Amino acid sequence: MKEAVAADGSWDGARVLVTGARGFIGRHLVAGLGAAGAEVVAGDRGGDADVKLDLRDGDTVREAIRSSKPAIVINLAAIADPRRAEADPLAAYDVNVLGQLRIILALRELAPDARLVVVGSALQYGRDGHDRPVREDDPQRPDGVYATTKAAADLQAVQHHRSDGLDIVRLRLFNVIGPGRPEEYFPAPQTRQAAEILDRGAPPVIRTLSLRDTLDFVDVRDAADAIQAVAARGRAGAAYNVASGLATPLRSVVDRLIEIAGIQAEVQEGGSNAAAKGRVVVGDPSLMARDTGWRVSRTLDDSLRDGLTEVRERLASCVPIVA
Repeated sequence: MKEAVAADGSWDGARVLVTGARGFIGRHLVAGLGAAGAEVVAGDRGGDADVKLDLRDGDTVREAIRSSKPAIVINLAAIADPRRAEADPLAAYDVNVLGQLRIILALRELAPDARLVVVGSALQYGRDGHDRPVREDDPQRPDGVYATTKAAADLQAVQHHRSDGLDIVRLRLFNVIGPGRPEEYFPAPQTRQAAEILDRGAPPVIRTLSLRDTLDFVDVRDAADAIQAVAARGRAGAAYNVASGLATPLRSVVDRLIEIAGIQAEVQEGGSNAAAKGRVVVGDPSLMARDTGWRVSRTLDDSLRDGLTEVRERLASCVPIVA
């Protein structure tokens, strides 16, 4: 990659095309890149994007890259809801695997010196519990459509880095939370319930699915910073965990949310099998820290507090979250 970031860490007007720029992570990333001095081109299917870009449509992908002439492309566009992917596997593969391939082929033709940042998921490692934090060289064992598409996209990126010499870096995001979290994903439904108890007099009950698991949580603003760090300083061809390295039981997340909200509420857990052992999936972020200097800077309490504030403000103004 031709150097896009100055020695002092400023982006010095480097042009960055961000797909899925209006999504949960994309909004935070675009703001951070702009503050760092990058020239951000927001690509999305929506009408308020800088360029229209639909990963299912190769013509829009090629035109976005041709017109923006990016030094870096960060691909956040995806079918990211595992339930939606299971319901429509063809669409999930079209967007998450073939969509990325459309980007790669367009870059190979139109911007072969550009860097591509591929954003994957901790689910690539599988849902089985682990006896230690997972590392990037651990085997990928996806067990659902979404996870498998992300693992396939990861391997696809490696292939084109090796065969075509493209500058590609890969990320595997662990459980991203914080302000703007879409309501399909834990703990957004529980955060909304806490806000409704606080502000709308809802019954003091927090309903949730099973809380047996212990997972690794990363604030969305830290995740956006990690993507920016890898775009600037990651090694071509490398894969990086974006993780806190901390094991947090899901029950602890709900308990902290209730305490932060200052409410008394009963937790009603569904889908639980008392005899089943919860999985533990935690990431090892040491390679990321070593190569880029990135580390988490926000606590779980920060994420929950700011997420609750955002939901309360949204409920007050009746503005829906856009996933």
